[in-house]
Amino acid sequence: MNLSQYSKEINKDASLNPNARLQLYSRLNIILDNPNYSYSIVQGNAILDSYNLIAVQPTSEKLFQAACQNMDVDIIQLDMSQRLPFYFKRPSINSAISRGIMFEITYAHSIRDQNSRKNLISNAAQLVRATNGKNIIISSSALDILELRGSRDVINLCTLFSMTPESAKAALTENARAAIVHGRSRQECYRGVFQAESVSDSPSWKRVRIQ
Repeated sequence: MNLSQYSKEINKDASLNPNARLQLYSRLNIILDNPNYSYSIVQGNAILDSYNLIAVQPTSEKLFQAACQNMDVDIIQLDMSQRLPFYFKRPSINSAISRGIMFEITYAHSIRDQNSRKNLISNAAQLVRATNGKNIIISSSALDILELRGSRDVINLCTLFSMTPESAKAALTENARAAIVHGRSRQECYRGVFQAESVSDSPSWKRVRIQ
């Protein structure tokens, strides 16, 4: 995994005026095929912090577990066009959910190949069962504009994964925003702790003191 130093220069153009209607975010995708990567993907890494979103694609069960439990990432992406070499386990999944990490399902490859479509439906349904439909985001990973689909079509596709219309809609909207917020907190916070206490001499709706 060689991350070049010019990543910061690239990211400068991605930070637009917060009042602009269109916001661009930078994302780094890392294929995890070496256990040693676990020691590099940590909070405080200057190169990783220069990206708004960090996504990893584990290639083994051990690396998937490490991504869920230890790595400071925002998104876990899996190649669902292929048969996965491991099964999802609840402890790892729950650990990722409690840390605010999102699981990404991409659909464009299922348009290109029938076998990929079968694998996608099977793998995605397994993930939905393991997560109870929580912390999932849906994206296209399209290589061509013809592989893009409208939101209603994507929600209909999600029903094949046993997702409810509500959780499918959240995967396209709320969860995607949550991933961006998670990335921002990864960049700006470092193991912060706060304590809230009531303050008796203030109105009830203001009785919070942050330390």
